[in-house]
Amino acid sequence: MSRVHITVSGIIAKAPQLHTADATTYTYAHLSARDSTRDEQGNWVNGPTTYYSIKVRGKAAANLVDTVTACGPIPVIVAGTLKTRQWVDEDGNKRISRTIYADHIGASFNVPLTVFAPAKTGEPPFDGDYEFTVDDDDEF
Repeated sequence: MSRVHITVSGIIAKAPQLHTADATTYTYAHLSARDSTRDEQGNWVNGPTTYYSIKVRGKAAANLVDTVTACGPIPVIVAGTLKTRQWVDEDGNKRISRTIYADHIGASFNVPLTVFAPAKTGEPPFDGDYEFTVDDDDEF
């Protein structure tokens, strides 16, 4: 087991559940992240996906759950302490888990992945009626 400070950007694709224990509100979110590099021809190539569990506490946990529930998959940036754990499963396979204990988490505006637009034109913004779209051509 090792712990290091880390900052990761990725996608939280599924709304996490909010929990309370000992008067502390928390959630575990699942983040997928992958690095992109340029190949010899200069084209962007996606690397392998790395998955993290993100533990978020307090008001940030409630805000994250509310946001992903309302908006769907969102790109985020997480800064916190990484804890890795290795073990051997019952079939003899080596396994690894990565958990980031978030100090900070927020939406990433580096990636043009999410577009929020009023569903009806001519209405004032923030009327609560929004659509969520994802541009599949954008690299993450």
